[in-house]
Amino acid sequence: MAKAKKEFNVSSKLPLHGKTIAFTGKLDGVKRRQATAVAYELGATVSKSVSAATDFIVAGAAPGKKLLKAQEQGVEVLSQKEFFDLVRKQRREEKIAKAIVAKLK
Repeated sequence: MAKAKKEFNVSSKLPLHGKTIAFTGKLDGVKRRQATAVAYELGATVSKSVSAATDFIVAGAAPGKKLLKAQEQGVEVLSQKEFFDLVRKQRREEKIAKAIVAKLK
């Protein structure tokens, strides 16, 4: 009987994977489309508006009405620094997970 390979899926444990985020305000040192591309790369969905389905809103300088709407709906507000801290954390965790998977093969 063949031995089944174990699946090692860490994506559900990563901070941005499967989350819906929105951006508001001016981001410092990065264009909105670049931040959006990073979010997509890490498995997040980026929305142009805020709804009950939004997990995070990233607030840059001079945020707009989206921030107020997010706060009214209880959406977690992240600063630009907090967002990029999560990005760095997720990239580290993905690197570790790939190393573990390689050892399991």
